[in-house]
Amino acid sequence: MATSKQLLTFGKFKGQTLESTPEWYQRWLLQQPWFNKPKSEKPLHNQLVGWDGHSLKGQAVYDQIFEREMADAEKHDPSDRYGYYND
Repeated sequence: MATSKQLLTFGKFKGQTLESTPEWYQRWLLQQPWFNKPKSEKPLHNQLVGWDGHSLKGQAVYDQIFEREMADAEKHDPSDRYGYYND
């Protein structure tokens, strides 16, 4: 019934693939909203917890935060993007 090679990390069939479980269990599990719920992304600032300032992933997250803050600031006052007026 199921086509996923997902390894179960909980319950009666822990450690087995979803495909190897009984069909009744697959049907039941796939009907559970918590099982089918898409994983939500952690907020960007939470992804930096423990970042030592050296990894590329951490730098990419930091850059995303900076870009979002700049975009938000520009929405409020586009003429004051860098904290002063450019005349």
